[in-house]
Amino acid sequence: MEIRKIKSIPKISLPNLPNALHRKALTTLIDRNRKNLVSWIAAPAGFGKTTFISEYIHQNKMDHLWYQVDEGDADAASFFYFMGLAVKKAFPRVRKTLPLFSAEYLHGLPQFTRQYFLALYKRLKSPFLIVLDDYQCVKADAPFHDFISDGIRACPEGVHFVVVSRELPPNIFSKLQLEKKMTIIGSDQMRLSLIEAENIAQMNLTIKTDKKMVRKIHQKTEGWAAGFTLLLEAVNANEDLLLSDNEGLDHSAVFEFFAGEVLRRIDRPTRRFLFKIAFLPDITLPIAKKLTGENRAAQRLFDFVRRNLFVRKQTVGNQITYQMHMLFQSFLRHQAQMDFSEVELLSIRQNAANLLIEGNRFEAAANLYQDAADWDGLAQIIKDQGQILLNQGREQTLRSWLKSIPEAKLNQDPALLFLFGNASLSMDPALTIEYCEKAHQGFAGVQDHAGIILTISAALNAIVHEGRDFAQCDQWFDRLDALQYQEEILPSEELRAQASCFVFLALVCRCPDHPQFELWKKRTHQVLNESESPVLRIMAGTALPLHYNWVGDLKQSMLIVDSLEGLSKAKDLPPLVSILRSNSEAVCCFLSGEFSRALNAVEFGLKISDQTGVNIWDFHQMGFGAASALCSGDLDLARRFLSQMSSVLGRGRPFDGALYQTMAAWEGSPASR
Repeated sequence: MEIRKIKSIPKISLPNLPNALHRKALTTLIDRNRKNLVSWIAAPAGFGKTTFISEYIHQNKMDHLWYQVDEGDADAASFFYFMGLAVKKAFPRVRKTLPLFSAEYLHGLPQFTRQYFLALYKRLKSPFLIVLDDYQCVKADAPFHDFISDGIRACPEGVHFVVVSRELPPNIFSKLQLEKKMTIIGSDQMRLSLIEAENIAQMNLTIKTDKKMVRKIHQKTEGWAAGFTLLLEAVNANEDLLLSDNEGLDHSAVFEFFAGEVLRRIDRPTRRFLFKIAFLPDITLPIAKKLTGENRAAQRLFDFVRRNLFVRKQTVGNQITYQMHMLFQSFLRHQAQMDFSEVELLSIRQNAANLLIEGNRFEAAANLYQDAADWDGLAQIIKDQGQILLNQGREQTLRSWLKSIPEAKLNQDPALLFLFGNASLSMDPALTIEYCEKAHQGFAGVQDHAGIILTISAALNAIVHEGRDFAQCDQWFDRLDALQYQEEILPSEELRAQASCFVFLALVCRCPDHPQFELWKKRTHQVLNESESPVLRIMAGTALPLHYNWVGDLKQSMLIVDSLEGLSKAKDLPPLVSILRSNSEAVCCFLSGEFSRALNAVEFGLKISDQTGVNIWDFHQMGFGAASALCSGDLDLARRFLSQMSSVLGRGRPFDGALYQTMAAWEGSPASR
């Protein structure tokens, strides 16, 4: 064949990819690996494998042979023929050609392979690169892999193979891996870094680059080059998207890519298996088996990883899990809606949610119940996990679940209303009071005494936090007295302790002459001294000092504050509980003349509120910060606190306004100078 025609054969021609990104980290990786026989680049379609290695060759002006593998290379004669053309293209002045493979060599393929590659290597000058692109096109059981492995083993120093594939190496190459003569560059290394993504955006966008949008697209595509570019093109086509959130981006181009490059290559049973497991946030073998009813689930998952079908294997602790690429998972869920009936889809989601619950994956199960509009299933998770989430300070998660339930159904269930109220306390105590009223009516209607008591105590706690009208407590005290409360009514020690702290705090603020005041005080002391829960101890340890401060027993207040100091670093404390502890410490230390410690407590509490957005006690903390600063003679610090307070004056509670006016008058008085 004429050399002119040989040069035009795409199979043996280095792709010319203009404006390809130079990837410095990957370049360094290949440079370092060239001391080995082979670099195997294994990543799913669209990860920029071919683009990278072609840019590497262009950038370094490397002498090379480029060979694009296809299904026809399963025939040894075809491979050796086209490889001979590739060599002729690279060395046009060498007249002697490499031998052609013919039928008589079939029984002596290893010997022919060795002689062929030795003849090839004699023509190459170090450093030299041989690239085998699209290696996955030949089936794993084809003899092709044997003679490629033999050829690589005969490779001399200075010649390096780069195999580009969507799949990990077949077993024939395992010895090369064990001997550390092969380096695998996987999808994790092939993912675009954020800096690389920003560089691509600058190269491709014809309009001003919005870095926030680029970061969001990069996060959504998890560094997948093709997905990033496709979504970037959507931005390029519609400038308005730069002004909006990228959740609104059209993913049709990405989905078409998956449909053409992935889905059409696998059979229907495998597709349906993928559709089902796509509803799981991550996949374990036992759950995959139960959800799909597939005995071959292990083999299928192994094949997905080996073939790089956008599924990654990872080990978490002692458990092996499989993780799908986010966009691939979205695509499969979209396709599932077309492949399954509505009844089938509902069943898949519910079964997946039930399996996740068995594995204590409650949040993932809740998301599936929401998708399936299975409000009974979601309600049960909320009831089972609601208090745990509240103890962990995860009110926002709980509120998001509750808000998704239709209002009519929510209002029919007092337990859900009670939890909704509790989840609103740190942001909106008035809303907590409103929902407690609704829940109380529901519990009273079914004579649920435990529910009634919990609702009463929660409402009293919310009234104290709101701090606007302690007279609201009276109706709740009347309801509690009418019930003739006995601790045994509540089903757990934790709930009894919580009720004791909430009721006692309200009694301190509104009704210290209540006939059962001392009984509730005793119960709260028991919580402080005996509870193993840091949260409950802090609740008790903030209510009791308030009482002792008001009766003038500052020594007892400080003993309690000191006993709680070690709990400030307790794990998983809800933000509001941490803030209440620091607030109580600040007040007690101020009253006891320990102004420096009071200021430290204020700083600690304000830092938590700033980090979490739980600002309900900010004004109170700043007020005692100003007072402690004035007593310390630090007028500048006091004025900073007062300036912060004045900027939000009018939004707080009546007590907050009085506190500000007192501190402002103090700062302006001659005594403060």
